[in-house]
Amino acid sequence: MMKKLHFLIPVMIILLIVGNMVLLVRNLKYLPDEEISKNQLPLYNVEELVVDDKGNYYIGNSFNEYIQIFDAQGNYKNTLNLSGGSSSFTVHKNKITVFSYGQRQNEKNTVDLETMKIIESKEISDSQSENEFVAYSQMQERFYKLNGTTYKIERNPILYNKIQIIKNGKNETVILKNMPIFPIPFFVHLGIFVLLFWALALYTYIVLHLDKIKKKISGKNLSSLNFILDKKIIREENKESLNFTKVNKHDWNFNIDIEKTKLLYSNRCDTIIDSTKQIPELVEFFDKLGIDIQKPDEYDSDFSDVVYTCIGFAESETGYEIDIYGNNQFVSVVIMQNDNNILKLEVFGMN
Repeated sequence: MMKKLHFLIPVMIILLIVGNMVLLVRNLKYLPDEEISKNQLPLYNVEELVVDDKGNYYIGNSFNEYIQIFDAQGNYKNTLNLSGGSSSFTVHKNKITVFSYGQRQNEKNTVDLETMKIIESKEISDSQSENEFVAYSQMQERFYKLNGTTYKIERNPILYNKIQIIKNGKNETVILKNMPIFPIPFFVHLGIFVLLFWALALYTYIVLHLDKIKKKISGKNLSSLNFILDKKIIREENKESLNFTKVNKHDWNFNIDIEKTKLLYSNRCDTIIDSTKQIPELVEFFDKLGIDIQKPDEYDSDFSDVVYTCIGFAESETGYEIDIYGNNQFVSVVIMQNDNNILKLEVFGMN
């Protein structure tokens, strides 16, 4: 029985690799091969939505590696492929400026939306890149407010395909037309292919070196400890590049770069939360962190759920949320630490 399994397992893995490769190649047709193209992509993951004065929609998807443009009726127009990593963008006076930050190099590109040509492209130095990225960032929002109108992109069970427009209490829906649908996104196929390949390599290695593996397991292996130490060193090096200010609240110790946090909110124009209706202690606490309480990342009025971001990190012995009372109100602040010194605060109970 074991001999049959030894034969069947690699055969099954090889068949899965071949089948997944076929799907991977087929899905390549959705990837644009030029900086400005007419290749419309499926919208599986949307990170940012911007609307201009003419009602055109600019949708950043897959961590904004691609920006797709639709007109006010939902007709597809163009795809901008200007990033090798994360990017942020803004639209002003018939031009879109895209700041790319990551894999290739740090770049700022400006595209004329009438001619759909790049009119300015320049590289940003590493010393400027962090401030530029924060200044252009609109904080991964799936809704946008312009002249009293709220635009929100929504999805069906598979992909984002419609814009909900709310103006003067009235709702309107625009369907993004001719949206291509593929069962699994490209990066998922690629991930499965890589995992299957390494599964075959690992299986082969185990079969050929089973005796050596048993000897290694019996000895001391410090690789996992080294990984933890390396990760800690990298984290400390990242901290040194920021200008931290200490803020204490209850049993939480915050280390925040106040200036960079304020820069996040200076780029936002819309006031969503009325600070005069909030508990003064909460407003004062957020002000110390550099957060503009009136301009959150996300706001869900149905659940009184509001999300804010600041640059830094926080530590606590208990890890409990921060509870604040006042004005016959009670709010709970939940601290969520992300990688790369990004700290999110989720507040429940705000008006």
